[in-house]
Amino acid sequence: MKTKTIVMLFAVLALAMVATPAMAGEFYVVLMGDNPETVAKKLGVTVSYVMSEAGISDPRQLKIGTRIDRPSKQEQVAQTAPAPVEDGIQRSGDLQLRSRNGMQATPMASTTFQAGPSAGGAVMASPALTVPDEVHRGGGGSDVELTAALGYWWSNLASGLWADGEVIPWRPLAPEKQWGVGAFAAYEKGETKHTTYSWDAPEGGLQLGYNYGGVSESSKKPQAFTAKLRVVYEAQKGRNDEGYSRKQDNIKVGLWTDYAQRLSKDWLVGVQVDAWTAVWSKLDSTWKDDKTDSRTQASLDLYGQYRLANNWQTRFGGQLFYQGWDDLTGVLGRAEIRLSETVRAGGWVSYPLNLPDNYKGHSKSDLMVKGVFVGVEF
Repeated sequence: MKTKTIVMLFAVLALAMVATPAMAGEFYVVLMGDNPETVAKKLGVTVSYVMSEAGISDPRQLKIGTRIDRPSKQEQVAQTAPAPVEDGIQRSGDLQLRSRNGMQATPMASTTFQAGPSAGGAVMASPALTVPDEVHRGGGGSDVELTAALGYWWSNLASGLWADGEVIPWRPLAPEKQWGVGAFAAYEKGETKHTTYSWDAPEGGLQLGYNYGGVSESSKKPQAFTAKLRVVYEAQKGRNDEGYSRKQDNIKVGLWTDYAQRLSKDWLVGVQVDAWTAVWSKLDSTWKDDKTDSRTQASLDLYGQYRLANNWQTRFGGQLFYQGWDDLTGVLGRAEIRLSETVRAGGWVSYPLNLPDNYKGHSKSDLMVKGVFVGVEF
């Protein structure tokens, strides 16, 4: 178990060291922190031109990933004329966040099994990729990322609910790069189907984030990379009708990373790694021989996204995960529909690759988990 954990954690660190190459491009795709005014300055055009190309009437409607074609030199000369009165609506916009889309096994008591989205990386959105211009790079202001998600899962052995959310204000760090300090919180509860055991586990803490958006020198395709280091306090509680109860307090450290690249106007692909481990645990139990549950877990997720229409996308992917509390490894597949990179809904199915000793008497199909979720970003 320790060997598996070490290998997956090293994979996380390797992904976090992905290089951030330079930028190029004949068009501009909106970056985090951009608003119509900053984009207009970068392209040497008016705000009206930017809003017309983006098909919006309110600066706050400008979304990350919107493509703004560069005007020809002749058009650019015309666009740099004094702005009309209507451009007085220029102001810093509260632009859409860039977020995440990961799934992994959910932490829970060792007496049950679940492989679904978790507090560590639940079904959130990945960034819409950007193509900054080669001279003016990065966003000019701050941008607040705010996300929330809710899901339900079930298997032959148990079922439950989970919810999570995060907030992080992004600040300029360098051209194409941002950093931020924010908060992360999650909650889950569940119950077994063949016993009276149930549990819940709230958690919350701080996160430090790093964000990059640019264009690959080798492929000339837009790409993005995000990493978030999290430290949270978790309070697991479990009980049954026969008088057994337990409470395990944990301080956990987690690292979440996402690398994505846009292949074309309609196609986006990416890879995510999510890993957690407890650096401190304390157990209070009515059973004197009870032991603390391992809080180590890790997942590797590959995904693709296709634009169905102007505001509609579909996301699908697969995941390999490991959860230390029952020493289980499994695979997971999912699909979702996304509206304007703001509202998401979908489902997933996971299946175990091994059958740990504590599941003797059960089959792998008993450990197959299905789930549905919804999420929003502001």
